[in-house]
Amino acid sequence: MLPATPPIDEPPRTDQRSPVPERRMRGIELALVLAITIAPALYHSTYIAVYGTPISHAEPFYFAMAAFDAAASVALLAYVLHRSGRSLRDIGLRFTSSDFAHAALLAGAAWLGYELFAYVLQWGLYLFSGSFYTAGPKNVAFLAHLTGASLATAIFYAVCNPFNEELVVRAYVQTEVTYQTEKPLIAILVSVLLQISYHFYQGWFFAIADLPLFMVFAVYYQRTGRITPILLAHMVFDVGAVLAAR
Repeated sequence: MLPATPPIDEPPRTDQRSPVPERRMRGIELALVLAITIAPALYHSTYIAVYGTPISHAEPFYFAMAAFDAAASVALLAYVLHRSGRSLRDIGLRFTSSDFAHAALLAGAAWLGYELFAYVLQWGLYLFSGSFYTAGPKNVAFLAHLTGASLATAIFYAVCNPFNEELVVRAYVQTEVTYQTEKPLIAILVSVLLQISYHFYQGWFFAIADLPLFMVFAVYYQRTGRITPILLAHMVFDVGAVLAAR
């Protein structure tokens, strides 16, 4: 059983921060609700009205909207933490000089785990069905055709996406599940399974093959309470996927 770290296991703080005026707080809440519920539909509707067709995955507008969605999710998380007297720093978003070294080690360990597990999956599939899994990831084929602004916005989104994914599904979920259950292992499993669940768009093989990658990130966070090295490592994978598809 893994020990809970102080940044994860401690209850919500009740510090003496200055309260935000009610009018300003309700304005923030209105902006968050609209950004998350209405802005995506408004964006797509405006695009269709101007160009006459839905947004293609190869368009820079697609990645711009995806980056906006990621920013809105992080803003919502920051707001929820603020309501309990916390901040993103309290769930591990802190920068230190060792973050890059830790990120490099994390990325290496995660990639090695992914490759070994994918190899085992391939041979398990072969023994069971007599054939290997030959299809490529379903989420990267269109990246090979990106040029100019589309490629630039795709890279920008690849930099932004880890903040949304790791802050919410890793840092926040593990922190809250640990606090609710007092069982770090459950927090790790919930986070990993949740992350796998929304990666099946890549194809079932690649979603399952991501298991050791997500597990490395989850165990590291549970033991250290640091999310910044995980963000950097995740960023390497996402940017690398965009460039490798070229």
